[in-house]
Amino acid sequence: MEPDRISLLNVARCLIEDRPFESDVVLPLPSSKFIEITDVLKPLLLALSRGELEAKGVFSRIRLDYPELDDCIKDAQLTQLSTEFRQNEQIILGIGEESHPTDIQPAAWWFEGAIWEKSVLWVSSREQFDEQRWRRLKIQPTVASTPERPYEFGEPICFHEVTLSLDAVVRWADAHKVPPSKKTTHNERNAGRRSFEDWGAIEARLQQEIEGGREWRDWFDVWDDVVGMMKVVNPNVTNSQPYKKLENHLRRNNEALLKQMQSRIKASRSYEPRSTDSMD
Repeated sequence: MEPDRISLLNVARCLIEDRPFESDVVLPLPSSKFIEITDVLKPLLLALSRGELEAKGVFSRIRLDYPELDDCIKDAQLTQLSTEFRQNEQIILGIGEESHPTDIQPAAWWFEGAIWEKSVLWVSSREQFDEQRWRRLKIQPTVASTPERPYEFGEPICFHEVTLSLDAVVRWADAHKVPPSKKTTHNERNAGRRSFEDWGAIEARLQQEIEGGREWRDWFDVWDDVVGMMKVVNPNVTNSQPYKKLENHLRRNNEALLKQMQSRIKASRSYEPRSTDSMD
C-alpha cells in the first residue's frame, strides 16, 4: 500500500469511528472487524457515484461455489452474496485478476455492492464493461480441490483492494463536514461479523435435539426441523440442497456440532447407531 493512499475499509472505519484519516501504512487493517453499513457511509457512496471522489481497484473475476449466479445477477442475490463472502472465504474456488489497479468508473458504485471490511466492490452488471476485458481474466484455482457436492458455479465480477487518495478523502470530508457515526461496529458474539440468521438459536435447538436422543434420516430431515427458524431462504436452492446453508455454517463455525449431527444422521457415513443401553 502506498503511503498516499487509503483502503476503502479504512475510509469507512475512520468515518464510523470519527478518527483522522490515515494511510493503511499507519493504520493497520483489523483482523476481524465488521463494518456495519450505517448512514454515515452514505455520503461516501454518493461522492464516489457522482465522481466527487475517485477510487482504484484490481478488476477481477471470481469463481464461487454459490447457487444460481449467472450473467443477469439480481441486486438481492449480490446482497446475499456479500453476506456470504464476508463470512466465508471457502466459497471462493478461483480468481482471475488484472495485474494492476485501474480507475473505477462512478457508475460502478452502488450501496449493496460495497464490502467495506474486504475493500471490495461488486459489479452489479457486466454490461458496464467491455466483454473482452473480463473474459480474458483467466481463472486460477485457489483451492486444492473443488467441493464434493458443489453448488452451481458462478463467476461474478468485482474490484478488490479498492483504495482512494488520502489527500482527496481528507479534502472531501473537510468540505462536506461529514458527521461521525454513533453506532457500534463490533459484534462480540459473532467474532466481528453479523449474520441475517440467528445461528445461536438454531445451534441450540439442534444441540437440544441431540441431547434428547433425536436421529434424522438425512440432511433434508434436519432442514425440515430448522427451516421455520430461518429468516432468509434462497428459493433457487429449495428443491436441490437447501440444507447446504446450515451444513456450511456448521462446517465454518461449529465443527463439533457438525460432527455430532453427522453421527445422528442415518444417511451419513459417520452415523453411529445408538446402543440399547443408551436408549433405556
